[in-house]
Amino acid sequence: MAVACAAIAFLGFAPTFFLKRFFESPPLPLLVHLHGLVFTAWVVLLLAQTTLVRAGRTDLHRRLGIAGLVLAATMVVLGVLTAIGGARRGVGLVGMDPLGFMAVPLTAVALFLVFVILGALNRKKPEHHKRLMLLATFSIMTPAFARMAFAQQDPFLAFLLTMALVLVAVVYDRRLRHRIHPVYLWGGLLILVSGPGRFALGQTEAWHTLARALVQ
Repeated sequence: MAVACAAIAFLGFAPTFFLKRFFESPPLPLLVHLHGLVFTAWVVLLLAQTTLVRAGRTDLHRRLGIAGLVLAATMVVLGVLTAIGGARRGVGLVGMDPLGFMAVPLTAVALFLVFVILGALNRKKPEHHKRLMLLATFSIMTPAFARMAFAQQDPFLAFLLTMALVLVAVVYDRRLRHRIHPVYLWGGLLILVSGPGRFALGQTEAWHTLARALVQ
């Protein structure tokens, strides 16, 4: 799943970030470059951490985990700043103005933060910890899906593909362990509810008032 997340991130952001020099895409602000580098580092960290556990180097895994928490905190700060910056530049979505759309990335950052905090608190429970960190990564995959050609005009499809990642993890649990881990049950439900929830939130006047204050 870590390899899959890395592949999704690369394919989604290749035209506008990773392989930008080979595509005709508008220039990116420095903040967006930093955002891309830090979020990429998270996916690389996930690959490294899963590899270390598979190799039996849980000692290095724990040490690297401290750096992971610092990285996650940086991601949250940059995620919030990038969302606000996007609204200032007029970044929106079909059917959503920039202020309304800002609810989408900000709630994704909040969801990521919840899973990371719970993952850190459950670091002594490996079966909980690894699933929470995987769900944290799933929660930030939607933007990558949304930038793929077949999903650019349908943001709901990008969300469905994110849920497909959760479903793969659930099916794997069911087939291998003959039961679904409770973390996947409530965590998957949280991601599922957050999808339409963030779009509904972005349509409210209360959100527009808050978003306007943040942008100003």
